Amino acid sequence: MKNRPITYLPTILISTLIFCGISCSDKPILDSEATQESYFNYTLDSIKDSSQLVLELKDLYRAFKIHNFLEEQKDFVAIDSTLLLISYLNSKAEECDSLYKLYSFHDDSLELLVNDYILATKAQFELKVNTLRFPSSNVPDTNKNKSIPYQNGERAIFLDYLYSKNKNERFLTLSEKEYSKNIDKKQYIKSKKFERYERLKIENPEKAVDKLIEIINDVENFQEKSIYGIDLADFYITETLDTDTILKEEWAVSYYRAIMNAEKYSLYLFEAWIKWRAVTQDFYYGSSKYSSIPNDLYNKWRNRMAFVVLKHVSAHPEDQMAINQFLLFATHQNIKRFGAYKYGNQNVLEFYELFNK
Repeated sequence: MKNRPITYLPTILISTLIFCGISCSDKPILDSEATQESYFNYTLDSIKDSSQLVLELKDLYRAFKIHNFLEEQKDFVAIDSTLLLISYLNSKAEECDSLYKLYSFHDDSLELLVNDYILATKAQFELKVNTLRFPSSNVPDTNKNKSIPYQNGERAIFLDYLYSKNKNERFLTLSEKEYSKNIDKKQYIKSKKFERYERLKIENPEKAVDKLIEIINDVENFQEKSIYGIDLADFYITETLDTDTILKEEWAVSYYRAIMNAEKYSLYLFEAWIKWRAVTQDFYYGSSKYSSIPNDLYNKWRNRMAFVVLKHVSAHPEDQMAINQFLLFATHQNIKRFGAYKYGNQNVLEFYELFNK
């Protein structure tokens, strides 16, 4: 099981790294816990826009946020101690209590279904605790098979409503062709030095890194900067580079984080976040089904990026690409232990899809 100590670049150094440029020999330094916590004071509630679009997007985001949390109940399979498992399940039941009526939804029907789903999930935790505490032969008949109506009842009704009412067409008129055209990075690359960087990637990878940092420092437009920052971080992951005492994955993580830390809108915030999450999980925590998976950390950054995107949507409600990006943040699943990939956690598949195209 992989569990490396994590080094975080503080806000000032990250900004310097992505916007001002530093030598690749400079080392990341550790954030204090207080500084890390201050990063995450971003809530959708602080966006006071009462337009129908923003209210509906907030509803969607919160509903998926709760669903992702409740789905993590499946992770208890990784706990092999009955006492620890009972303690874990009891804590999850208490967390359900804290979730109940936590959010006010614009859609009253969705709010009702969310709260029914939370209470039903809590009942499932309590049922599992009772099953563990008493031999199966002594479990009351009323407790048996309650998971079947749960799967086909509150949970299923909630998901049916959520997916049927919140199809992309409800928020978007954007065609797949238009999306592909708008997301193409080539149209936003203006630096005349970029072609030289592309050649250096083949001829001299170490010099290519220096060249791209130089380009980043020259550029004023944040969206263009974010393209270069992602390209540089990707380069550390996909190529073999001499990075002295700092491992290439640490550099990649720092560049993705730099983009997220800038608190500015870009078409590529979701790409920066999802790649940061994939590399962080793979490098620091591991790919095993029994590795630590800090979805809470990943979702704090998800929340922060969703805030930046929704604030942009509020100011530019006609921006279909921004709305689409918010939907990506809202609906993307947490990293799961179990799923299609049978030999490790599900980050393995996502990492492969992101970096082995």
